[in-house]
Amino acid sequence: MYLDIKTYLTADILTKVDRMSMVNSLEVRCPILDHVFVEWVSSLPLKYKFRNGTRKFILKKLAERLGIPRRLLERRKQGFALPLVHWMRHELKNTLYDILLDSKTLQRGYFKPPAVRNLLDAHYRGPTDYSGILWMLMVFELWHRNFLTQ
Repeated sequence: MYLDIKTYLTADILTKVDRMSMVNSLEVRCPILDHVFVEWVSSLPLKYKFRNGTRKFILKKLAERLGIPRRLLERRKQGFALPLVHWMRHELKNTLYDILLDSKTLQRGYFKPPAVRNLLDAHYRGPTDYSGILWMLMVFELWHRNFLTQ
């Protein structure tokens, strides 16, 4: 908990929350991060925080008492993922082709031109989703253009 509070929470999670809330003109509060509350929770015995493989045990018990449906308390964590599949199949489709099949991109030698074309064709022709790979290729090429091209 200490390591998460000092590193991951402050350097990653709260930074993202802060930036995204400001972009959307929202005021965000994190009451569970009140220092008095965090100190109290940190002092609790492990059995209240973790029991039978259940993390946040006491918090989930409280939520249950307040009427939060069990299905919500037991579901898997899910982050805020980018809508890559949608972007790649719609808004970014032409941009993706323009960037990845650009003669300068292909002449750099990082990618094999037939492999890039096959990947794009397979992604748009069939049900298989290659948006993650295509996103990485596009970001790499854009990085190259921004930082390595004179």
